[in-house]
Amino acid sequence: MIGLPSLRTLDEGVEGTPRVRMWLASEATDMRCGFDRLAERVRAVMGEDPLDHLLTSAESSEDMQSDGSHFLAATLRDIPTADGERLLFKHWQGLRHNPRFIQVALYLSTAESRARAAESISQVAADAKVLELVSMFFGFMTLGLSEKLSARHLESLRPYIRRLDSMCIVDMLEFCQRHGLWDWATEVLRPECYRRAEASKMREYNKLDHDRSLGRRYFPTDEELLESLDSAEKDETRRSHGHLWFWLKEFSRRGDSLERAFQLAERWLKAAPTIERFKIVATLMYHAGSRQHLSMLETSEPVCETAEGAAILADVTYVVRRRSLI
Repeated sequence: MIGLPSLRTLDEGVEGTPRVRMWLASEATDMRCGFDRLAERVRAVMGEDPLDHLLTSAESSEDMQSDGSHFLAATLRDIPTADGERLLFKHWQGLRHNPRFIQVALYLSTAESRARAAESISQVAADAKVLELVSMFFGFMTLGLSEKLSARHLESLRPYIRRLDSMCIVDMLEFCQRHGLWDWATEVLRPECYRRAEASKMREYNKLDHDRSLGRRYFPTDEELLESLDSAEKDETRRSHGHLWFWLKEFSRRGDSLERAFQLAERWLKAAPTIERFKIVATLMYHAGSRQHLSMLETSEPVCETAEGAAILADVTYVVRRRSLI
């Protein structure tokens, strides 16, 4: 808002209140300068940090979920870490039980902020919603926030993995995939995904229960992948080009090796070399196979010796050799 007036008219009847003083200090302002520079201008006139007044009010507020608390928490998250930590610690005594500011302490990810957050979390019940919506606050899937995250933010949440909701786990998994942190996900999130999957078996079935499929979706075992090929053999829809292309695509999305996919496909075909399995493996090779993989079809007797098998092999061989030199 270029040329924003100083709003001196707001001073009538409420002169001297902190909110008005901040507006008066800012004068006509180009809001594109950003919060940091705006705060510097206000601080120069007032001689104090403009957030101090608001944080003091938040300390005494009984409404921990107010829009004002959300704004202040987001502001402490977004300003430089040193400034955010200094302001948070200054008002920590009154904010230490507010979930929003506990999440700020975790987000800042310094040794001291983590210690203070841990102390506060230890003082609330295990089922307290102190970490509710933490994924949205951190911004694992939010443009403009996810780019600021790193492994240290994940480490801040490591001690509380069991307290995070399933959608937060999914967001963290997706974040790790997109930012080259899959080793961390494998070490920390994989065991939790399978723990939740086992626990979900004790609950009544619900198709919206994400816990049941977390492990299978992100960390499938060889047996689970072979079961998906079995399903494709039995269901015509699942053995379509689109479904089999997606089956291969999931390997890349997980950071898994395509070589694993073709090793499993070869093992599956050798276990029962039927024409349907031959077609499915041929389709997989059509989409991503290389010349070295052709041997699994060429040696799949007696299917490859039938007229139908020979025709399929000829078609796939042409496609693969045209695409791949090795």
